[in-house]
Formats: sequence, structure tokens, C-alpha cells
Amino acid sequence: MEAIRAKRSVLDVVSVTVVMLVLIVSSFFFYARVIRENYYGTVGEFFGNFQKAGEKTGSSLNLEGKVLVLESTATSKFYNRNTGEPLSIMWSNFLKQKYAGYEVVAQEDFMGKDLSAYGIIILPFAVCLSTKEIEKIKEFATDEKKGLILDGYTGARDENGKWRELSFLGEVVGGESFKDIKEVEAGELTANLALNGNSILCSNIPPGFRLEVNTYNKPIAANIVETRPGIDGYWDESPVIYQKRLTSAESGIVHGKYIAARFVWLGFTMGSVTGNLADQKAWQQLLDNIFDYVSGSPIVYKDRWYKGKRTVAVFAEDTEDKFENALNAVTLLKEKDIPATFFCVPELAAQYPKVFEKIWKDKNFEVGLHGIDVYQGQTPELQEKRLKSGKEILEKLSGKKLRGFRPPLAIYDKNTLEALLKLDYEYVAGDDIKQCSPELVMFQKPRGLSIGNT
Repeated sequence: MEAIRAKRSVLDVVSVTVVMLVLIVSSFFFYARVIRENYYGTVGEFFGNFQKAGEKTGSSLNLEGKVLVLESTATSKFYNRNTGEPLSIMWSNFLKQKYAGYEVVAQEDFMGKDLSAYGIIILPFAVCLSTKEIEKIKEFATDEKKGLILDGYTGARDENGKWRELSFLGEVVGGESFKDIKEVEAGELTANLALNGNSILCSNIPPGFRLEVNTYNKPIAANIVETRPGIDGYWDESPVIYQKRLTSAESGIVHGKYIAARFVWLGFTMGSVTGNLADQKAWQQLLDNIFDYVSGSPIVYKDRWYKGKRTVAVFAEDTEDKFENALNAVTLLKEKDIPATFFCVPELAAQYPKVFEKIWKDKNFEVGLHGIDVYQGQTPELQEKRLKSGKEILEKLSGKKLRGFRPPLAIYDKNTLEALLKLDYEYVAGDDIKQCSPELVMFQKPRGLSIGNT
């Protein structure tokens, strides 16, 4: 049994092979792009409602001046880690869709530019900058109406490719050191950047979303030591979301004030985000938010949690044997009037029909399917057979439609999802490695299958 501990006394509920999940009353939510609402109810209702969404109308920059994109020819000559299309072209392609007033400036022409005509300077992969160029950028940053966007090791080398002892980038972002992320050192093709759900830059992105980034341009991590900047994303090499605590030493996106101007630093280059739909959707929203922030434009969003609460907690306990002890949890949850979902092993529900009856008859409780042996890796035929049999047993015993599935060890594969969709399941309460909030992962008219992290 996996049980939510509403308070310490639930620890008395031991040796049970039911799996139960409780959504804490005061602060759960469903994510819906711009709309976030309070939620109170069973897992099934939660997964069924989260898809309600409003469409974002897009970003409108409120700039005083044009956008300058610096093309660092010195970096290309002395320190070229960019293996794809020129980054100035990538930024231009983005800007022409959002804002007509931009200009790509070659590094040799930069010193002759009057920067008062520009509202934002973008420094893509500008590792090699001269001392005079850095001083000119600093002068630009003395105006609170200006903004800077940087990526990678900006200004870490001089115009001749020599490393600087004092890092301009460290001064901007409040970082003590910078290094290649572990995935680059290990030769892995992609890395995950966990986005901070409490960050203004991550507004209207599913909280806890893990952005998948290609490593061909060697992303880097910053060790942020100052309290001045805000950290918007952390590099996370864990295979399961939030398996370990993420720290400021693994920062991948940072924002804040430098001198007087607003800045955003990215530990990866434009074009590095993988091409799958979910990542591109989150990346486009992140870019919109970045430009809104550095231009001083408002970012519209509702509180992520109900009544200003900062987080949501789900407590789970895994115990086994003595199914009848589930009644201890039933009693406590009924006393506290807390809705809950019990994910039950069908064979045990059939073996203890009176215990199971007290679960499914309560209007506040939902019944879902659980199993003993893992599904992941089994053939499509075997998985479908198990899921069909379990569903039929629990529906026959309860007389209620079964909507959800909690996989053993919370793991599953594509075969599991296809079988669930075929058998008219509506959600999987498993460990989703992409984001904390539910996600529509498979769709077949007229309905879809949702997954989410529990």
C-alpha cells in the first residue's frame, strides 16, 4: 500500500497491500497554461480536469529602442564550440516573429555603435570580448530601462582567446565558478534542465518541467553565490524527477539586475533545446517570458498555488501484507473528510470483499488499479491481459467504472500506455520524469490519456 500520511497517526496503518493516494486539500492545483485553480478531490477528478486551458496571446515587447544581436567573430576564430547554424541567425529568426526592431551587429562594428538607440543587447556565444567592449556593455547596463541576454561563457576570454582571471560573466550573474555539465563530461547526447516553478521566467510553464537540451554545444553550469540573482533552472542528471536535491552550483538559467539593467543568462545556446513538441512549447514560452522580463514588460499569470501558498505536498507510504489494515486509513480519512484514491491489487480486493466494500462505497473515495509485478518490459499482449483482468475484477466488485492505474514501483513503458488507452483508462498515476503537473501523453479520439507525478 502507498498511503498519504495526513498526520502522524497514519503511521499505525501498516502491512497493507492497497495503494492509496491523497491529494492534500489546501494547496493542490491543476495546471492550465495561464489558468491555475484550487483543487480538492480524488486523483481521477484531478487528472480529468487539468486539461482545461486558455491560449496564450503571445508576447508584446515594451522596448525603448531596438534589439542588438552581437555576432562575435572573435569567438568563432579562437573558441568555436558552436556546431550548428550561426547563433545570430537563430536569434534573428526568433526576433523577426516577435519584434521588427532588431539588428545583427558584427563584433568589429560594435565599438562604433551608439547603444542609446538599443533597448536590449543579446550576446550569443560571445566568449571572446575585449576589455573595451566589456566596458561599453557595462556603460549600457547603467540604464535601468535596458536589458541584457547572455549565454555560455560570455566574456570569459579576451579578443585574442586568452582566459581572464576575473570573469565578466561571474560579475554579471553573481557566480563564483562555471563548468561543463556532467552530461557533457560523460559524453551523453542530451541533458535535463529542471525549471523553477516559483520563477517569474517560468510563468505559464508546467511547474517542475524538465527541459531537454542537446549537449553538442556543451552547456555549462554556474555556481551562484550571491543572493542578488534569481535561479530559474537547475541541471538535473537524475533519471527520476527530483530524485536528488538541486543546488545553486548546478544553475542553468539565472536572471536579475546587473548594475541597473535587467539580465538573463542561459547555460546553453539558442537552438540547443530538443525538437520534441513538449520541449519546444516550453522553450517558446520561456523565450517570451525572458524578453518580457528584460524589456520591462508585464508577465501575466495567476498565483501558482491557492491563496498564495508556495507548494503542494503528497506523502506516500509503501507497506505490504494484511489488507484489512486499510480500514485504519479509511477511518482517519473519513474523520478528516479528505478525498482519497485507493489503488488496489484486484486479487486482494476479491479476497477481502468486506474491507474493499468500505472503500468503494464511500462517496469521497475513488478506486484505481494497482499490481504486484512491474509492467515495464513485458510484452504488449501480457500487459493488456493484466490490465484488462484487473479492471474487470475491480469494476465487478464495486459496480463502478475504473479510471486510473498506479503501476508497481510507479514505472511503465509505451506498451503500458497503449494498452491503457485501448482499455478505456483515463490516467496513469506514475512517476513522470518530464514535469510535476499532469501531461496529456497519448490521444485517441475522442479522449486522451494523462500521466502525472505522484
